Amino acid sequence: MSSGIVLIIGKRGTGKSRLARLIARQALRSGRVVLVHDPMADWQRWGQVEPMPGIVYTHLDAEIAAQEAIAQAPCTLIYDEIRVPLPGLGTVSDTALDIVTYGRHYPVGLVGCTQRPALVSNSLRALISQAYVFQLTNHADLKWCELNLDDWVADRAGDLVLNQFIVWP
Repeated sequence: MSSGIVLIIGKRGTGKSRLARLIARQALRSGRVVLVHDPMADWQRWGQVEPMPGIVYTHLDAEIAAQEAIAQAPCTLIYDEIRVPLPGLGTVSDTALDIVTYGRHYPVGLVGCTQRPALVSNSLRALISQAYVFQLTNHADLKWCELNLDDWVADRAGDLVLNQFIVWP
């Protein structure tokens, strides 16, 4: 993955993190540094079971993770919960917002996972280059898919099963 924004959305337990780990492996194979902002330390626990050498884990401040990504560029920055640095309401990480807004000028690929796309910053929504949609059942999130992706995705997102997803566009 080069520069660009990938959003991985879906209910808890549907396969989002598994896909994010596959994207991380692909980035590592292509020689990129991978930074993972992991507030719940899930990736570190998975790393004990299935090591992924080369990944830099951080559960510290989301702003620091974004600054580190720019310093480590070219790299891939994965936010395990993209609502932390880029919420729809509340304090937004300035550096993360810079990566979103001026991403092509930074060689930083951004991958964001979330269970609740309806709560993610509008700045991020407008610049998504690719989305992976796993099962969603929350009405607000399905409406988000309809408005920000397309009706076809929204109509099918509720019927997906474990590890099944739709790629948009």
